[in-house]
Amino acid sequence: MLALLALSFGLLSPIQEPADGEFEALTVEFERLLTKKGNGPKRRTTLHRIGMLDTEDAARWLADRFDGLPEGLKKHAVHALSLAPSSSIASKELHRFARKSKGAVQQQAIQCLGHLGGEEHAWLRKEWLSFDDSMRPFTLQVLLDNKAEKLDPLIRRACEDDLPKVRAIGIRGIGELRVSKGFSILTEAVTDRARNVRIAAFQALGEWGGKEGFRVLINSLDDVRNQHLTEDVIRALSSADEASEVSILVRSLNSRDSNFVERVLQALSAAAHHVPEKSGPALLRMVSHADPLVRSAAIEGCVVARPNGVQKAIVRALHQRHVGTRTDALWALSILGDIPESVHEKILDLCTHHDQVLRLHATACLQWIDSPASTAASLENLKDDWWAVRTTAVESLLSHRQESSYLSLVDLGLQESGRVKDDVVRTLALLTGVDFGGNLFAWKSWWADREEGYSFPSSKAAQILLDEYRKNKATISDTGYHGVAIPAGGVVFVLDISGSMNSRFNQTESYLTHFSKALQSTLKALPAGQKFGIIVFGSGVQAWKNELVLASPEHVNAACNYLNNITTSGATNFYDALEMALLMEGVQTVFALTDGQPTAGKRVATADILNGIRRLNRDHKVRIHTIAAGGAAIDFLAELATQGGGQAVDLTGMNR
Repeated sequence: MLALLALSFGLLSPIQEPADGEFEALTVEFERLLTKKGNGPKRRTTLHRIGMLDTEDAARWLADRFDGLPEGLKKHAVHALSLAPSSSIASKELHRFARKSKGAVQQQAIQCLGHLGGEEHAWLRKEWLSFDDSMRPFTLQVLLDNKAEKLDPLIRRACEDDLPKVRAIGIRGIGELRVSKGFSILTEAVTDRARNVRIAAFQALGEWGGKEGFRVLINSLDDVRNQHLTEDVIRALSSADEASEVSILVRSLNSRDSNFVERVLQALSAAAHHVPEKSGPALLRMVSHADPLVRSAAIEGCVVARPNGVQKAIVRALHQRHVGTRTDALWALSILGDIPESVHEKILDLCTHHDQVLRLHATACLQWIDSPASTAASLENLKDDWWAVRTTAVESLLSHRQESSYLSLVDLGLQESGRVKDDVVRTLALLTGVDFGGNLFAWKSWWADREEGYSFPSSKAAQILLDEYRKNKATISDTGYHGVAIPAGGVVFVLDISGSMNSRFNQTESYLTHFSKALQSTLKALPAGQKFGIIVFGSGVQAWKNELVLASPEHVNAACNYLNNITTSGATNFYDALEMALLMEGVQTVFALTDGQPTAGKRVATADILNGIRRLNRDHKVRIHTIAAGGAAIDFLAELATQGGGQAVDLTGMNR
């Protein structure tokens, strides 16, 4: 029964009979590893491999060996037991550890039972009240995370618990499961004395949805008692995805309180991803508001909704005296395109503005202006002090496709060593249809051989030529991560270590083991001059180092040791991990890998995450690549990568 449940939860590949003598060989290897220092990762891997044999002998050995193991290995032995669900011993031992152990071992046992599901969920529901105050909230969260059935009575009981942490999880459960008669519980919880309970109530009301739920949230946003919880209410309102919910937001814009209106517009901008036709006209109306913060939020939403007349409204905003509004307008025009000729000269002037962010977005607008003056402005900004302006100027020159820009691009590439050089090389290839990689002297020599009057092929023709050129010419492959080339300059790798990464990827590896090894291989292949960072996330977020470091042998070895020693736990705090990555000094590229839907952190709704990352990254130009594994939200990650100028890799179909 357990084996079937494990298969249904994606924990196991179809069971294969272990090879003769494999059990004995693995146990002997484990005992040998115990006698030597520095073998922590190998010991854990061997324990997991023993569990993956899924035999009675393997389970019995793990149970008998448990008490004699070093403390740091005991929770891994518990996990290994859960990988042998065909054994009658496994369930019995997991129950014992969950009931009688303490700390990490008890948590691991409960988490494993949650992953196994079915009868084990029934056992956890029954035992819940017998657990102490530290384990009751943890167990309830495990049951919710694993979508256990028949939770309604337990959730309602949790909402009345004396412990605020239990109440908060119960309240979240009301929203996730839409528990019968739960709406009245949520309306009472928004005034709970405990801050974390009120936050949970806001989130649950957002998930519950509907007119009534959003009315309660709007009232909570306007309640002075929630002034320090404003962002939490906005995040809940940002989950609006129905016309009736958006109508509540639109009506709230009639308030005379500019701060209140600006907050509602933040939520309406997220709603524009789902209901653009309802959100768009209201957002457009607010672009001319007297308050610059309101205008900013409205412009952001208009870029998503794209209502009729949006270009005219944004052009009017470009003439505002407020620098922030002009920057917002330039950013919007750089995305929307179709820039009226009447503002071309103004944009060209702003390309030399003393404010670097305004200069950045003005340069981005040049891609839509096809004129000699626009090309000249792009060429001039190749000399800018800020790398983000220089790489944006390179992008604009690609859209112009003027032969006069070629040597300037080559000269820039010769001076650069970071991501700008990679962008230059990419642009030269897309202009010409040939590829000499990072050898800028080869690019220069090739140009010298062109006949007078040579013209770049069209973008479509160049791509065809480039594909053929690369097929027929052996080139040194770029250092890559899941098939995506890693550019020079600061790069941060963001890795999911939530509980689901403990699931079996194949017969010998968990998801974490597999993807940790892949990252380690990538790190070992980085050039010594490359700077990198690592961020891991479950319910919380942790950086390996607080700053980017050079890929020296010492740093790479230390990073690999760090990856070998991380363990899985918790939910999926995707937004906070990306936020940390984007705020690291010197970052130019981010690779983010996850195997699940966002379930924790400041932002959980995918539209809200997209808006938050867009707002955070728009003035930095960090390129974001996404890697989807397991049960990740493929469409969301693809949109995030597109928005961040990167590539989306879909590994969800890989062998499990």
